[in-house]
Amino acid sequence: MTSMIRVLLVDDHLIARGGVRLILGSCDDIRVVAEAACVADALAQVETCQLDLVISDINLPDKGGLELLRVLQATRPQLPVIMLSAYPESAYAVRALKQGAAAYLTKGVDAEILMTAVRKAAAGGRYYPPQFAEPLRRRMQGAHLYLHEELSDREFDIMKRLAEGEALTAIGERLFLSPKTVSTYRTRVLEKLGMQCNAELTRYAMEEGFI
Repeated sequence: MTSMIRVLLVDDHLIARGGVRLILGSCDDIRVVAEAACVADALAQVETCQLDLVISDINLPDKGGLELLRVLQATRPQLPVIMLSAYPESAYAVRALKQGAAAYLTKGVDAEILMTAVRKAAAGGRYYPPQFAEPLRRRMQGAHLYLHEELSDREFDIMKRLAEGEALTAIGERLFLSPKTVSTYRTRVLEKLGMQCNAELTRYAMEEGFI
């Protein structure tokens, strides 16, 4: 008898969770046993539920899916995490995979690919969508195909917020940094990307699908 893969689904959009739950519910060997809308709720579910896999969005209302991934890698490294995001692979895939994600999928992925990724991750493997497998492997090995892959996680986060139009003070308050520190990060980001102003960051982020 095939063992059941018990899944925690983390997404702050109820409709999105419902769609994934419906897809996985059609499988005899996969069951969504818990759901969460933020990192804090997800970590509470991990403590109380018997789980084989976590599927998490990138955008969450508190600390974000990558922070959830980092915490789980530190505390439950045996629990695989699949990132399921609206952002294209060029935005977060390498960052998530390098931090230990078992797969990075976009929300427009075919149901069969999602099921395959869940089964492979639950078995201890990693899943690369066929059309992105080779580019992702090259980037995982250090080939930078996108400018933003030169940025640290903190620099990338600040770059995205600047591109979305957030002020330095607002970014600092949200990330518990001084405006001066945020300004220093902004200078580094512009230098690494070879840009001169926030408007260029915004244009680049729109072209790459971050915003």
